[in-house]
Amino acid sequence: MTQSKVECFGLSDVGRVRSNNEDVFCTLPELQFYVLADGMGGHNAGEIAASRAVEMMCCCIAEAGTLSSVEQSCNLLRSAITAANSSVNTLSHQNKEFKGMGTTLSCFLIQKDVLIYAHVGDSRIYRYRKQLKRLTEDHSLRHAMLTNEEDPAGSLPALLYRNVITRAIGTYPYILPDVGVIPIQSEDLYMICSDGLTDAVCDEEIQTIMNSSGNLECIGKELIASALKKGGSDNITALLVKIH
Repeated sequence: MTQSKVECFGLSDVGRVRSNNEDVFCTLPELQFYVLADGMGGHNAGEIAASRAVEMMCCCIAEAGTLSSVEQSCNLLRSAITAANSSVNTLSHQNKEFKGMGTTLSCFLIQKDVLIYAHVGDSRIYRYRKQLKRLTEDHSLRHAMLTNEEDPAGSLPALLYRNVITRAIGTYPYILPDVGVIPIQSEDLYMICSDGLTDAVCDEEIQTIMNSSGNLECIGKELIASALKKGGSDNITALLVKIH
């Protein structure tokens, strides 16, 4: 199978509460690589962490060039995330204002008939194929409590612990990303988004918007508008990629 044809559209909004946007996304269409980071930390350190992580990821992917196997792609994403983590962690120790900064990071590569994704934190990757499916699990305290079989916390208030991240780029010297490989089909729609979208807009509404809206720009703008309508308490970013 030849390399899949894709189209993409990304949109980010600072929201109605925050003074700056700590979400950063980037696309490398010629390499079919897409990445999003949501930074955290004071003194604009979150924005710096996210920008550095995305920059390192794109450099690693660009330097690697064309890959011949899925295994190579998986290893590349792991090594790129390791490099991004090391760079952000080092930067956080060089300036006291950056101490403790970090960022989520979610990304994927499209290689022929498969999509290879990697993920750290609570920025999510979704696939829409008539129905919406979440491909990633949040690295958050809330998710860990909800999935604890011995003491399930199903009655937790919706927003409790939502921002307590258990795994992030830059906060520790070493990081272990989740990596996955899935087959793709024509007309699949994939989305990477920050929690500013998913904390405000439920999966059912995301699916409705993807099902009823037309092109990627319309979908992206409607998703952002929906999050803003519900308060826009965080930065909101959606990066959409459709397979043709």
